[in-house]
Amino acid sequence: MIYNWFEYLKQQGHFITGYVIVPNHVHATIAFRKTKKGINTIVGNGKRFIGYEIIKRLKMQGKNDLLLQLENAVNNSDKNKGKLHELWEDSFDWKDGILLLPGSTCTTPLLAFT
Repeated sequence: MIYNWFEYLKQQGHFITGYVIVPNHVHATIAFRKTKKGINTIVGNGKRFIGYEIIKRLKMQGKNDLLLQLENAVNNSDKNKGKLHELWEDSFDWKDGILLLPGSTCTTPLLAFT
């Protein structure tokens, strides 16, 4: 799932400069090309894409107890907006920086998140 998101980012012209995948989270450094989409939007879309895939796989595996826990974790405000599952903690953290890759004109912020 995360590799698919990285591939999508690369297709959009962004650079995955490093990452570590651990059982319950990901650390990554990403250099973004200038785009009309903000970094928070890009990461939010990625988390949504990965989240839909996680839910799909849990349903296929019949993990109803875990799906129920994820449903119960949604707060009322988000339920009213149609949110069905809560998969993520609010832990996105990005730092501004400039990363120049060899042969690249990419001078947009470097993203480091956990």
